[in-house]
Amino acid sequence: MMYLDHFGLRELPFRLTPLTEFFFSGAKRGATVDALIYAILQDEGIVKVSGEVGSGKTMLCRVLIERLPDTVDTVYFANPSLDPEDLLRTIASELDLSVSGGSLGSLITTIQDELIRRHGRGRRVVALIDEAHAMPAQSLEQIRLLSNLETGRHKLLQLVLFGQPELDALLDTRAMRPLKDRITHHFSLDPFSAEEVADYLEFRMRAAGYRGPSVFSPASTRKIAHYACGLSRRVNVLADKSLLAAYAQNLFAVNPVHVKTAARDAQYLPQGMRRPGWLTIPVILAVSVVLAWQAYARLAADDVVARSVSHTGEPMAPSATSQPPESRVHDGSTPTAAHTPQAPAQPSTTRLREETPHDGLPPGEAAPPAAAPPTAGGTSPRRQEADNDNASDDGLARAEAALADWLPTTDEHTWFIQLHTNTDMPDAQLAAQVAQARSLMPGQDIRVYRASLGNSERTGVITGSFQNEHDAMRALDGLPPAYRAAGAYVRRAEHLK
Repeated sequence: MMYLDHFGLRELPFRLTPLTEFFFSGAKRGATVDALIYAILQDEGIVKVSGEVGSGKTMLCRVLIERLPDTVDTVYFANPSLDPEDLLRTIASELDLSVSGGSLGSLITTIQDELIRRHGRGRRVVALIDEAHAMPAQSLEQIRLLSNLETGRHKLLQLVLFGQPELDALLDTRAMRPLKDRITHHFSLDPFSAEEVADYLEFRMRAAGYRGPSVFSPASTRKIAHYACGLSRRVNVLADKSLLAAYAQNLFAVNPVHVKTAARDAQYLPQGMRRPGWLTIPVILAVSVVLAWQAYARLAADDVVARSVSHTGEPMAPSATSQPPESRVHDGSTPTAAHTPQAPAQPSTTRLREETPHDGLPPGEAAPPAAAPPTAGGTSPRRQEADNDNASDDGLARAEAALADWLPTTDEHTWFIQLHTNTDMPDAQLAAQVAQARSLMPGQDIRVYRASLGNSERTGVITGSFQNEHDAMRALDGLPPAYRAAGAYVRRAEHLK
């Protein structure tokens, strides 16, 4: 997936396939697995687990199979819509029994004899039936009869039923009373709360190899919880599409707009809110291709600039017929008219800063120049450039020192505003972001942090210190338009500690 490198991920964090290494033990899921293992090992009769579509029943079943002791043999039914005879033949096949022909009674006897042999060797057998609500009534009755297979003191076959709420409704019918009376444990998988959704998103990102600050803002997390109705499968769909939307805008944080785009694409919005927006998943994919091309164009432009510099480090003036690199980068066209000679270009750092998506400025808005023109006193361009570089280095050092002073004395629940988020950005460009922030927001405390992200370095330019999210959001709304357009967002200090 194209956004893996962008977010520093080892693999997709929100795939729908139930991989047990991505099992989230919060929201009572881990406790339910432990209780199921206890019930199976204590011969506690039939066990039932119910939950809404997409609440994680299949994942729970897979984890249970993986965590049961080696002395337990499992028979797993992924599709239980079988008639009674096919159900018994499937059990026999899973127990490595060779059965062909014969009556239903002889088939049950063969299974019972094998269960007794395994019990004598100290082994237990458990049948895990997923989607049990889809079982025919006759097959459910056969399940009840299988639960009667026992020695004098122990059940020979443990049964665990996983099903949607329809299973509860079915068991409440008069015909199913004998089966319901044999169910000794009832477990329910409740939807995630908003707080549990936040923990779930963070866990899955970390399990996929992410090592940076939280990608999902509190506001976007609440949106995901709302649109997903707390169901893990829907959370996975929304989170994956939201990451793609953020990637398409070259941002490192998911905001509520991305979540709403994802919800619209997944058709999770209420009927009246499904109006097509300008940012749809097909558009996102197209934008992603454009971003990849722009990245290639920037590399090509850098190469042109590098080859235009002489061995002394001075830029060479373009010839009368040469095309400026910027023309090829921005419009991709070849001019038909010859260009007139121009003065030597400014150092490439300024141009790269204007093109870099993380500069906090909307496309087309120029960043402050890296160097001022020579003064009337005769200061040379090289000396002026060195003075500016020293000033930039000093500004970056002061921003890093400001973080070192602020963070140890700040409560982890304090909020701040993230103005820029960068990966492997040169210090010269990072210093330019600091200078830009001080220019646009004079008097504000501008800070810089550095964090490791796999083999990359994540840097951020931040400001503000707020006691709650409400105050931080109000300050966010008051930022200069350039920052709001570039995707500035609020975070808590705990993510920096």
